[in-house]
Amino acid sequence: MHQQSYTIGAENRDILAQLEAVEHENYEITEYLRQELEGRDEQIAELRARVEQRFALKEEQLRQANAASTAGLHEEVAGLRGQLAVLTDAMAKRIAADDELVKLRTQAAEADMRALEAAKRARAEAEQRAEEARGWDTDGAGLDARGRRLLQENHSMVAELQLHISEAEALQKDVNLLQAETGQLRRDLELKCEMEVQYAQRGVLQAKRLGDERARAASLEASLARVLQDFQRERDMQQAAHAGERSAAQADIVALRRLSKARGRALHKVRSLAQDVLRGRSDIEVFLVTSLRMVREQLKCGRQPLGLTNGGDAGLDSQLGENFLTGKQPDIKDWSWEDREKVLRMLFAKINERQAKEKKQAELPPPSFDSDDDEVDNAAPLRGVANHAGPASLV
Repeated sequence: MHQQSYTIGAENRDILAQLEAVEHENYEITEYLRQELEGRDEQIAELRARVEQRFALKEEQLRQANAASTAGLHEEVAGLRGQLAVLTDAMAKRIAADDELVKLRTQAAEADMRALEAAKRARAEAEQRAEEARGWDTDGAGLDARGRRLLQENHSMVAELQLHISEAEALQKDVNLLQAETGQLRRDLELKCEMEVQYAQRGVLQAKRLGDERARAASLEASLARVLQDFQRERDMQQAAHAGERSAAQADIVALRRLSKARGRALHKVRSLAQDVLRGRSDIEVFLVTSLRMVREQLKCGRQPLGLTNGGDAGLDSQLGENFLTGKQPDIKDWSWEDREKVLRMLFAKINERQAKEKKQAELPPPSFDSDDDEVDNAAPLRGVANHAGPASLV
């Protein structure tokens, strides 16, 4: 009896341990899922912050590079424009000076030509007068004072004419020098014009380069906008995916909680049923053991039931067969103590057979619990309770 109580208590403790293990497992699953969700949220936040930081850094680098390139191009264009303006002003001044010099030289040449023509005319007149004077000398040796004066004037005019001729030759040399200088200035002007054309071409190239840089900046801005759109789209997709995973995980948590509650209710119900069965079976076993002990004591005392002391030698089998044929209920008072012990042993055999069946049922897999149901209809067989229950065979 003490062994049976100890076995029942051990089975009860096993049931409680199983229930606590299930509850602890459900708690660990819930805690693990919660920590997993928190970890995923932290990872998502960290990745989002990292992507936003990298995007801001890339945008700032592109903006700084674009601003530096644009500023450099603007400065270069401004410098080229200043140089072009200075060159244009200098060229305009040089052209004006050259025009003025050419004009002055033209005027000097015209004056020289007029002087030469005047000198030629004066020379012709002087020669004519000299011829006339020589004619006078040849015609008459003696001249009056007027003739001598005219002759002296002619000689002075010839000397003056010689002076004008020498001055005209010097002026002609100056004109030649001025013409050579004018040619050199024209060549310089052509060179300056070529340089101006080159500067203009360089300015056109710089303007084209500036346009290319602006187009490149616009393409970079467009690519940056596309990167932003792709990033926003990917972030939305990731948020949607994480939201779906989170909702699925929350649904799993809710389902696990419902399953845990359902299993808890089922275990509580099975536990209560097992307690009832154990209490009921214990009472029956106590009654049977007490009856068997009393029968043994009566056998030791050598007492017989009253019905058999009156000469009834029929055995238990014949009496049971007769009662079965006549349809009468057997009377325990008419049984011998051996028959009573035999009946008790048969009852114990039935109990052991029932326990074997319960053990086979307990070894079957437990039924599945639906997390959406609030009540458990099919209770699982009691594990561990019916394994070693019942008294040992009394032989």
